Amino acid sequence: MDQVSYDGFQLTGRILIEGRSNTFVDRRLNDETIALTRVRTCSDEAALPVAHVDYLWKARDPTDVITLRPSEFFGKEESFLLFTQEVDPQGGPDCIRFTLNWAHPGMEGGQRVWLSTFEGKAVRSVGNAAGAARPAGSE
Repeated sequence: MDQVSYDGFQLTGRILIEGRSNTFVDRRLNDETIALTRVRTCSDEAALPVAHVDYLWKARDPTDVITLRPSEFFGKEESFLLFTQEVDPQGGPDCIRFTLNWAHPGMEGGQRVWLSTFEGKAVRSVGNAAGAARPAGSE
């Protein structure tokens, strides 16, 4: 995930998936294939209570699934609502860590097996300035 921004309520970034050997990707990147988990503060590992949003996705069309060959990439900007003003008027903490998981699209409606995991960090943006994001562990 790159180009990450965080405003205290929503985390947004570009998800990049690289083909390894004819990797199948559902270009919708819906909740069947992508999940943001383990949202926590940067200062400890305690999980933060985050908003849970239900989405109604269109049924998968054969054109939604693409094949990435080795070294090909698919990227898409996604947003994740984490905190709401009704529950958290000030938003979440200034710095969060998170885990982003990706599963094969063939698992829709069944047990997901995470194929790729990204550990990230995002700092709340100030005003219109872009937030900083980097892989966890890079300080």
